[in-house]
Amino acid sequence: MAAKTPEDILADASAWSDTSIIDIHPGRIAIRGYAIEALIGRARFPDMIWLMLRGDLPTRGQSDLFEAALVPGVNHGPHAPSTMPKAIPYRYSGPAARPVPAPGGDG
Repeated sequence: MAAKTPEDILADASAWSDTSIIDIHPGRIAIRGYAIEALIGRARFPDMIWLMLRGDLPTRGQSDLFEAALVPGVNHGPHAPSTMPKAIPYRYSGPAARPVPAPGGDG
């Protein structure tokens, strides 16, 4: 089997992985047609999700509303910040399961 040229390898990779969301070429990265340099420092995290899913940048109102919808999913997920030990004043320890003050807790 003959060795593949770099162009052949690039063509194989391009044929295997083709997406309209991200366009990557040497020296250029674009997400849905927007140059990455134009997005860095301007687009917030919810804006980037919106852009990748919908194909356009949201208005500020859409972005704020989308962020408000995302926050509860993060805040009340399986490892929510509100369930961390610092927020729980007591932990249970030992065979009698008596309350013991948590480190840094109130009590």
